[in-house]
Parts: sequence; C-alpha cells; structure tokens
Amino acid sequence: MGRNILNLYKLVRYDMKNGLWPGRHLYLLVMVLGLVFSGKLYVNYTNRLGDLLDPEFTMANLLFHYFQGREPYLPEAGEPFVFPAAWMSLFLLCAFLTLEYPFHNLNGHGVQVLTRMRSRRVWWVSKCIWMVAATALYFVLLYGVTAAFCGAFGIGITMDYGAEANELLLHMEMAPCSTGQAFLMLYVLPVTAALAANSVQLVLGFFLDRTYCFLATAALLFASAYFHTPLLIGNHAMVKRSVFCTGQGLSPGAYLAADLAVTVACMAAGLVLIQRHDILNKKDS
Repeated sequence: MGRNILNLYKLVRYDMKNGLWPGRHLYLLVMVLGLVFSGKLYVNYTNRLGDLLDPEFTMANLLFHYFQGREPYLPEAGEPFVFPAAWMSLFLLCAFLTLEYPFHNLNGHGVQVLTRMRSRRVWWVSKCIWMVAATALYFVLLYGVTAAFCGAFGIGITMDYGAEANELLLHMEMAPCSTGQAFLMLYVLPVTAALAANSVQLVLGFFLDRTYCFLATAALLFASAYFHTPLLIGNHAMVKRSVFCTGQGLSPGAYLAADLAVTVACMAAGLVLIQRHDILNKKDS
C-alpha cells in the first residue's frame, strides 16, 4: 500500500511536468479565447447596455453570456436550429487539451515509466488526477483572463449581476437566483460538466483511438445543444437549460450531482478496464 502511494506521488509529479507544460501554447489559446469573447461582448453591447462602468453590469454578466448555450430547441416551432458555436468551442478546446497526453504517454519513455510502476491502477489513477488538474487549469485561466479584462475596463468582479443586462445578453428573461445558485451555474457546473465529458472521453480511449474519442465528445456536445435532456452532459453547463430560464430545467444542485456521478463512474470503470486492457501494446494512432 505504501509503495503504491509513493509510486502514485512520483507518477503524478511526472504527469504534471510532462503533461501540462508541453501544452502551454494551447493554454495560451484559452486566454486568447477569453479575451476575444470578452472584447466582442464589450464592443457589441456597449451601445445597448449603456455605460459598462455601471456597477449593475459585472463579471457575472459576462459569464452568463459565456455559458448561456441556447434555449431548448423546438422543431415544431418551425425555427431553424441555431448552433451555439461559442459555447461549444469552450468545451471542445478543454476536451482537446485533455486528449493528447494519455495517448502520447504510452509511447517511448511513458511505457518505461509504466513498466517501473508495476501497477496499472496507479497509472490510471495518476491519469485521472492529471485530467482533473488539466481541466481545472483550463478554467482558472479562462476565469482569470476574464477577471483581468473586467479589471482593465472597470467592470465589477462580483457575483452580483445586472438583471436587465442579462435579459439583453441572453435574449430572454431569467428568474432571479441567489448568489450561491449563480456561483454554481457560472463557476462550478461548467467545470464539473467538462470533467464529466472529459472522463467519458478518457474511458473511450480503451476502445477507440484519440480521433474517434474527440469526435465522440464533439457529438455529445452537439447532441446536448440539440436535445434538451439531463441525460446529455452539455445541458448541465447551459444557463438557458437551467430551471431559472425554462420550466423543464433542473436545479444547479441536481446537475452537479449528475456530473459528479458520471465522473466517479468513469474513473471506477477505468480501474476495472485497465486490468484487462493490453495497454502496453496499444498504438498511438
């Protein structure tokens, strides 16, 4: 037991060093994306919202816009399906950042490290920890650059938000929510939904190569935008699919529980699959 803990500590250090730093250029892209989204919002809505220095307009309004998704699609209404490209790009980039390293690690020196560990379960747990860290870093950078933008333009960095601004940004009315509920929707659910989707992607790696794993994640997000059901993870990270915007939505707490259940189930499934999988001979295709 003690040996496994020590090996896990060493492998986690190895993964953090070799799995995060080499992808720094992609993490810079996250920051650029945050600045582009914030800047576009600033330019497009300055005239409509008036003076953005008004304390009623805050960073929370920006985040509501980031994670708005789209309202439930009703084909019978005869309206075309409007794809939430900005929302999907945020989660697809996160999925891409957590895709490459687990596959790449099985080649070259990564195979030697796995052999020295003599425990496939330790390898899997380390990859799960790395995936959680990579996802967390993604959102820390996204929130950080958004906060920096708000500070530069005098926008309040607070959980309070302007209700009228939200109606303009979301193009729909939103029921009032508490500070805690807003925090769950803006800071917790995007992270846990991404963790759940990335965990599914990681488990699919036992059966598919990385290209098909990524395509499966993209299909999951696309289906989430088209179909309004809590069974599709992407719905959990859309403000417009919450109970505050639609009568068919669920509370943030229910979505959080579902995300955590999916993540834990995937990690547990991986502990079983890793023992049966021919991991040393898996090609990085």
